[in-house]
Amino acid sequence: MKITNYEDTGLMELNEFLKESTSNRYNFDKATIKELLKPYNVAFCLEKINRLQSMLICELGDSYVQQSQRYVEVVEESYYVPKLNKEDKKIYIYLANKGFELYKKMSELENGNYKHNIPIEDARYVLPLNTYTNISIAMNASKLYDMFELFNNNVLQAAFKDIKEVLLELIPDELRILLKNVTYGKSSAFIEIYYKKLFDKISPENPVIELNRFQNQEIRIGFGSLTSTQSKTTSELMNELGDEIVEKAHELTQKVIEDGHVGVTEQARYTYGLMFSLCSYHQQIRYRLPINHRETIADILRDNNRKFYIPASIEKSIFKDEYIDYINEVKSFRNYLFNNYNVSTAALFLLNCDSIKQISSTNARIDCDIIKSILSPAAQWEIKEVYQKKLDILSSQSPTIYNHSKTD
Repeated sequence: MKITNYEDTGLMELNEFLKESTSNRYNFDKATIKELLKPYNVAFCLEKINRLQSMLICELGDSYVQQSQRYVEVVEESYYVPKLNKEDKKIYIYLANKGFELYKKMSELENGNYKHNIPIEDARYVLPLNTYTNISIAMNASKLYDMFELFNNNVLQAAFKDIKEVLLELIPDELRILLKNVTYGKSSAFIEIYYKKLFDKISPENPVIELNRFQNQEIRIGFGSLTSTQSKTTSELMNELGDEIVEKAHELTQKVIEDGHVGVTEQARYTYGLMFSLCSYHQQIRYRLPINHRETIADILRDNNRKFYIPASIEKSIFKDEYIDYINEVKSFRNYLFNNYNVSTAALFLLNCDSIKQISSTNARIDCDIIKSILSPAAQWEIKEVYQKKLDILSSQSPTIYNHSKTD
């Protein structure tokens, strides 16, 4: 792993101010540190990191451009190997090589076409998160705090030891001390106990479920739009309309959307539970504006009966049994790693076909943009299926808001 193309837009200026300051800066709280960093920006490339690292970094929600897995090559040193005892390392390498070889066989080309009718986008479902990738990052410097909070997470800090050490060397000395001592402050156990009841509502049979929403989205949008154009208050307008309020709200919503004033559709908010493969999860987290919470990596590893995805092209192929056997072999070994090493080590053998549940809260404006992008012809089949189900639910509640998200 190495960090290249590093640039910041003035961290040394802040660093000099900290040196001259008489305050007890080493006791600054999170809000203070992030506020001090806001005027600056940071960019760098992380080269040859594994996809577990890249996935968790992308969850921080800034501008990340990642190497597509369609460019993964089966060459020597295609994946990361953690510190293991001699026998465990042999098994680890054997299974990693086996997965890469299966990926190579399934996506084999013949005369420019896929020999077994398995596109590389489907073959990658067999790849583990230990696969190497490259990522380009550009972010506001305040995000450095969030990044080091991730690096210092007690459960996952082993996964980031190398990145943390190299990045700290590029940061000015006073800031380095502040960020190095960042602590991960969430009460994780309490949070996960609460979220379990929400995750339990999501299942392979119901991978897209509405958890909550404002009761009448069009009233929110329609009368939200009137707030900026009327001298009367919203409550006065609503009282005047009485029983006609729903019809009037529908007319107003239709008009503002047709006029292109889609900003007001942010007044419509809702929360959904989603379930998809890690392959699709990687793609979904590129859309940074929804507020998301996913299952913990440890919970995924503990669930030995968890669903895994088989793309239709593999289901119909001669590789189906080999694909399933490999997955079961990996699950057995990573369960051993989970119980004898740590979460970070076992998570390297999570596969792209493994499933993950996510709670996502967003608004109609953001979601319409995401849906149109995901339902484009070029989008991947699985994430299209998930978002088509979501669109079907949303458009049944309010065709006015969501019909323009549909594609031909």
